Amino acid sequence: MTQPRRGPGAALALAVATGLLSIVNPAPLIVVPLALLFVALPPVRPVWIVLGALITVPLWLTPETGVTDFERGFALVLGGWFLAACVAYPSRPFLTRGLIAVVAATTTCAAFYALDPAAFAQLDSSLRLRVLDGVESLIALGEGSSRSALIEPTLREVADVQMRIYPALLALASLAGLGVAWWVFRRLTARDGPALGPLREFRFTDGLIWLLIVGVLLVLLAHDDVAVRAGANLIAFMGVLYSVRGLAVLVVLSGGVPGPVGIALAILATVLLYPLVMAATFVVGLSDTWFEFRKRRETTPPGM
Repeated sequence: MTQPRRGPGAALALAVATGLLSIVNPAPLIVVPLALLFVALPPVRPVWIVLGALITVPLWLTPETGVTDFERGFALVLGGWFLAACVAYPSRPFLTRGLIAVVAATTTCAAFYALDPAAFAQLDSSLRLRVLDGVESLIALGEGSSRSALIEPTLREVADVQMRIYPALLALASLAGLGVAWWVFRRLTARDGPALGPLREFRFTDGLIWLLIVGVLLVLLAHDDVAVRAGANLIAFMGVLYSVRGLAVLVVLSGGVPGPVGIALAILATVLLYPLVMAATFVVGLSDTWFEFRKRRETTPPGM
């Protein structure tokens, strides 16, 4: 018996996350991997090949700059690794293949820029300018408002954080973009069940905790700014993953997805108490590595 298809809500949420997290153009992170899936994964049909070629045309028509070249190149590397992961591990869930692709693509680009530090310095400068331009635009929109003087320092602090951890943000946006591409591909070509699992099943290999450990050690012990920045990005990337894992645990422990009122209250609490909510879900997600709360709930007899 085939599983019912999951609605577009998850894909829409991932598309929004791709746009919010990425400081580069988010479209290539979705379109390029999707085009590669259409061209190379079964069912390979002329209609999918043509569609895959057509959806990438606007990307190649945009003017070439250092940033757009990076956007296209990174998206192509990301899509290539995701395609390889899909071929090598066809029975694994999306998250496993997506994480393999993101880690492999990030490592590939890091190795490339390690061989050419001048190119990385130029890219880093261009991306920092893009972040600053975005902040200045937001500040300009708020000029004349009585709250602009209060908001401006916060926006600049956010910009400073973005400029320091944009590799982690790009990696998270890439994972979300791959989720959108995979959902669209399966929705159009497959008939054998949902492309993405529900939030309550969000989990990843416990071996990734070593990325978090390495990140903490680099931040605490390294004296080189590049190493400290690399550690901060590892912490940011894994911190978000563990926070989402913690949220998945809380959904299971609470008995399922809450109703509209519960969702509204959860969003309000997140907005007003963001640091506390983030910290709480991170602790729960990290603890799930050892305690496996969801398995404990499944094995606990009713009434206990």
